[in-house]
Amino acid sequence: MATYDVRETTTDNSVSTKLDDEGYAIRTAQRKFTIVATPVGQDSLTVEDAATDSGTPTKLPALNEQHPWSTFLFVIDRNTSRISGTLFESVITYESDEFTPDEDDPLELPAKISWTSVQSDEGIDMDWFGNPLENIGTHEPIMGITRRISDLELTVQKNLLLFNPIVIMAYEGTVNSDTFLGAPPGVAFLSKIAATNAIKNDVPYWEVTVNVIFRQAFGDTPIPKTWHKRIKHEGFWEVRGTGFDKKTVRAKDDEKQYVTTPVLLDNQGRRLEEGAETFWQYFQVYDQRQFGPLGILP
Repeated sequence: MATYDVRETTTDNSVSTKLDDEGYAIRTAQRKFTIVATPVGQDSLTVEDAATDSGTPTKLPALNEQHPWSTFLFVIDRNTSRISGTLFESVITYESDEFTPDEDDPLELPAKISWTSVQSDEGIDMDWFGNPLENIGTHEPIMGITRRISDLELTVQKNLLLFNPIVIMAYEGTVNSDTFLGAPPGVAFLSKIAATNAIKNDVPYWEVTVNVIFRQAFGDTPIPKTWHKRIKHEGFWEVRGTGFDKKTVRAKDDEKQYVTTPVLLDNQGRRLEEGAETFWQYFQVYDQRQFGPLGILP
């Protein structure tokens, strides 16, 4: 039995506006889909027709079908090609009727950009110089200390012809994996996306607002891990022995009693010697995505 798994590639959409010799404008838009078709060996025509069938969970738009996020764009072209044995790509092109462009066309306005500082109290386990917060002599960790963090927040407001609400789910709460406004990967955090539908001269569009927070790496934290969670590597268990004798055991103190406070560990899980430099663990808790394809900047 043949199956067709159709998925939209949300970051590869595009929109363009062209002016003809008579002063009329036409807008075109593209959406891209991937199709995994089994069994192997099917041709592009068969796959395109089958992926349009209502029996598939997600289907390719049919000719003359209206764009899901715009009421005046309709499918005029479908181009499906094979990428590999079972993988196909389909590019769907939409086009509007001719219209007279407005000098105050909201879609031609540049993005509005503003910067501000935002503060928050964040829990810390080290001082400004990267030293762990602990009692003198006993090295017992000190808990509950917070630090006021000042971040730089960017707000971008831009009018877009198309906006897929799935973008909010895909991007909100993610960190940049590409260079964004000069910031290296791992520094920018997309905190919020909002979109409001509007209409002018019978042309619908979206007023999109995006908030991005830029954070400076604290202490000796590597820049790509700016938004990672950083904690001391410590615990009540430690690794002892080597080779076949290597094992994990409960940590004991000098009196051969089980420790009641965690001991510091190295990058192999072995107990650190007294006075040794603390080893820090970094945990990625946010997904990373390329911010460039969002198209929120000029």
